Amino acid sequence: MSRQERLFDAIGGVDEKLLERCEKKRVRRNTQRVWAAAALLALAFLVWTAMPKSPAVTSDIPVTPPPVDENPPMEPDSNEEIPPEAEGEYHFLQFQVEAEAPEVCFSIYIDKESYYSYEQDGTYVIRPRLEPENTPECKMEISHIAGTGLTEAMEMLRAQTAALYDSVEIQEDGAAGLSAAISPDMLYASNGTDWDDAQREILFAEDGSGGVFVFEISYFLEATEGHRAWFMDMAGTFAPDSGEDLPGWMAELKDTSQRLMEAAFANDMEPVADLLAPDAWVEAYGEDVGGIASVGGFDYSIDVETGYTSAVVSVKHRLSAEEMYSYLTMKLSREDGRWKAEFIGLEK
Repeated sequence: MSRQERLFDAIGGVDEKLLERCEKKRVRRNTQRVWAAAALLALAFLVWTAMPKSPAVTSDIPVTPPPVDENPPMEPDSNEEIPPEAEGEYHFLQFQVEAEAPEVCFSIYIDKESYYSYEQDGTYVIRPRLEPENTPECKMEISHIAGTGLTEAMEMLRAQTAALYDSVEIQEDGAAGLSAAISPDMLYASNGTDWDDAQREILFAEDGSGGVFVFEISYFLEATEGHRAWFMDMAGTFAPDSGEDLPGWMAELKDTSQRLMEAAFANDMEPVADLLAPDAWVEAYGEDVGGIASVGGFDYSIDVETGYTSAVVSVKHRLSAEEMYSYLTMKLSREDGRWKAEFIGLEK
């Protein structure tokens, strides 16, 4: 594989998708009429995961890292939990690790067309389906440390990471604005400034129960605007959860918003016609961008004064790592126990 081919894999094939998208004519349509069915290109899902204390991140871990397999498998072993594959569909997965420790839960949105995920020794791992050859690996690992505060966790990870990288520093506000759940301060580790030098960014999120979630994003320098950017977008959708059942109206709102977003990105509202109000106004990209759009966060604004019967949902996303974020805004109302969209549109 040539260096150019390795670099193409590093940015996740974005250029090819953008060229395909640019060749299409962008047409905005009023979807009061039914759109013709279009094949979904993206395969993504909303993961609700329960995790125990992570044996991979504890205070008594040796500083010397264990040996690393230089030729790891591209897919997890058959006994590891992975979501089913079905082109053109999205999956809602209940992911749980059996353990005696109290469970902590979180949700995260993952692009399942370009990435796959699995659990390994208490750590949730997300990796690209296409990885460049002969370069440091690209992946995001999410683990949990119970009974440890944010400051202590950061110092612990800094000491461990210092044994693996030439330099490690705390970047204040380095993750600011990424997600309300994630601490603005992060760790940045580097092995140099050559195009294939390994880099790592470590983010932290308190779980609300005295523990901390740890996000370790590993990549090489040339993949900064590729896999690293997409991992950051995924981290922006992270939300810890108490593990308790959501109120019915909130669970329905999340499910309805998810389905509407997928349909709007696929330019095919027919499968969700029952979720649209009779006079709904819908205007998105006018083409299928499901396999291109990278979701970077969800914001739910619920009007309490109306008795939780109206909401505005904003989906932060972008079509390439070089673009500014756009927002798919959905206004919904709840009547007779069902949420329906009155408006779906794009804004910058």
